[in-house]
Amino acid sequence: MHEAMKKLAESRHEGQFRKARPGETLVPYIRHPETVAQTLLAWGEPEESPAVAMAWGHDLLEDTETTFDELVTASDETVAAGILLLTRKKRTARRRYLDRIARSGNREALLVKTADRIGNARDFIHLAGPLRAFGYPHEADCILAAVENLPQDAVLRRAAAAWRELDAFLSRA
Repeated sequence: MHEAMKKLAESRHEGQFRKARPGETLVPYIRHPETVAQTLLAWGEPEESPAVAMAWGHDLLEDTETTFDELVTASDETVAAGILLLTRKKRTARRRYLDRIARSGNREALLVKTADRIGNARDFIHLAGPLRAFGYPHEADCILAAVENLPQDAVLRRAAAAWRELDAFLSRA
């Protein structure tokens, strides 16, 4: 399931690049969903989990012309609905968006959002320094709380530990 989503993401993010400091080589945008998916796998999430497919596609509705039907075709209704949940509409306040994900109780979406926020915070460290990155995970504390309130398994424990480890690093920096 995630291979088709990976191919869709590679196709739709082609020509897009991550933010970089002046003079740095631009990094293809697809590295971000790839990093999110790899993070989930490193935490022990099974390769065929809907979360891994969601990781590959989590920015498609927000940053490309991909439709919901294309997500369903590349995966299934569960994955497509998770990606829809992870999509922030342009006029939605960030806090309201994060609260919606937190209240969903959707384990897979919460794992993806956790890996996404950790990956983005690491990018902020590189681009703007630890001080700028410090507030980024904290504006999404509701995500960590929601992860910790789910029935715990090894993957969720690793996700929460990674978030706390990042927070401790940023607090010391």
